[in-house]
Amino acid sequence: MYKVVGFKPVEYDRKKDGKHVKGTTLYVIDKEQRPGIQGFQCMELWLGQLCTYAPVVGDNVRIFFNRFGSVEDVISQGEQ
Repeated sequence: MYKVVGFKPVEYDRKKDGKHVKGTTLYVIDKEQRPGIQGFQCMELWLGQLCTYAPVVGDNVRIFFNRFGSVEDVISQGEQ
């Protein structure tokens, strides 16, 4: 379980091939202590257009990754 602490809409044209890219950078903090970490783990994640989650600061979320390590889905558990 993670807590959303910020997000940033992103939109640009890739220089390599000119493809238009649109998505969201999501900033989350782990709500559980992890072995070997002092404090809490923070992550920056990329949400592409296929992810339907609309970020809300303060949301508690579950994050699901595909087999390549990219975010596949984000499910909101609401604010707490």
